[in-house]
Amino acid sequence: MVCAGALIGSSVSRHRYGLSNKHHEILSYAGAAGALTAFMGIPIAGSIFALEMTRSNEGLSKASGKALSPAVISSIVALAVVRGFLLPSAAVGGHFHYGPVGTLSGRAMIITSVACGLGGGLLGTSFHNLVAMMKKVAWSTKNKNESPWKRQLLVKTSIGLIVGIIGTYFPQTLFWGEGSLQTVIDGHQTAFSATKHGLADVLTSAAKVNPSLPFADPAVAAQIGIVKIISIALACAGKFPGG
Repeated sequence: MVCAGALIGSSVSRHRYGLSNKHHEILSYAGAAGALTAFMGIPIAGSIFALEMTRSNEGLSKASGKALSPAVISSIVALAVVRGFLLPSAAVGGHFHYGPVGTLSGRAMIITSVACGLGGGLLGTSFHNLVAMMKKVAWSTKNKNESPWKRQLLVKTSIGLIVGIIGTYFPQTLFWGEGSLQTVIDGHQTAFSATKHGLADVLTSAAKVNPSLPFADPAVAAQIGIVKIISIALACAGKFPGG
């Protein structure tokens, strides 16, 4: 099956680019990866497997530098075609079962994945632009005689103060992931202050949104998300390690 996919990729390459071309091997790997993913529903693992099965030892093929991205794209397209169009009502899972996730139909999974991918791309682009704008404001100076350490002190102190104030009103920006994840897993039956990485109630008394209670509505969740993005962008613009 995998070899058949590779042969189809080779045929497409010859038809499109001629007998001798640099795309021949790349499209062979893309075809193999797409066939494997269509059969097993594993786009990332399928891409890696297609590139390592032609090696007699560990590691990927020498062509992986150029073929990995096409193999991944081929796998994603194969999964989208099978799950979104050929078998739109089949449960998600392939050879495996993921409990409640398996109740999603293939079409619902594809639509959700595309929406999240586009949203993530938009959010990531906006974040990078926000950080670039903040850096331009924070580090540009008209005084050429200003000492570098004074600019460092001013910028880092100011950003630290701003992030601290934000954390006072939105303590969710100070959370460690383990603590906030625990409150989500059990439906906020565990108060955040009771988790290993939680904050004492006195530190969350001024919170606009109680970190130990479920979000009242989607608008509150969006509000927390926006504030967290701003806090991380400030930390990145201030050159603090770890965000």
